[in-house]
Amino acid sequence: DPKLRPIKFLTQAYKPESYYFDVPDLYRRVAYIAVLPLFEIRANRAMFGCMLSVVMLLLHTNIKPYAKTWTNVLAEAADYQIFFTFFVALLIDQELVEEGKEGLLGVAC
Repeated sequence: DPKLRPIKFLTQAYKPESYYFDVPDLYRRVAYIAVLPLFEIRANRAMFGCMLSVVMLLLHTNIKPYAKTWTNVLAEAADYQIFFTFFVALLIDQELVEEGKEGLLGVAC
């Protein structure tokens, strides 16, 4: 549609049937930036981050919204990375990691 040409850049990375996927992604970003700091207990922050990353991982895995395969693979890899980062933060916060071994977990993530 010629009328939509000026805003095509907003949806060109997505498959036509997944043009809306930027909306959940923006909600994810807002949740990480604005909602996550509202949790006073660090363990709750880490659990919320883990849950949110799993939700986004499931969305990326099931919908595969991007037109290019490698973009979908990269998005899933990023979701795994975010999950493991929050999971390790939870382990460290709950002192489930031996003293002095936190650095090894950081390298793993």
